[in-house]
Amino acid sequence: MSEVQALFDAADARVEHARRHGRKGALPALRDAALLKTVYAYGLFPGAPPTYVPAFL
Repeated sequence: MSEVQALFDAADARVEHARRHGRKGALPALRDAALLKTVYAYGLFPGAPPTYVPAFL
């Protein structure tokens, strides 16, 4: 398993943990996991010139 896949799995696990235990924060964790995957897919890294700017920004 690659390090990137392990990172994505950890982000997804945070969502499942919050949902399973009925804790607040499941929705923000889901948002963060989706944003992490989007940032990785489009190659947006800190300090890199913006190549993709979401419409909501």
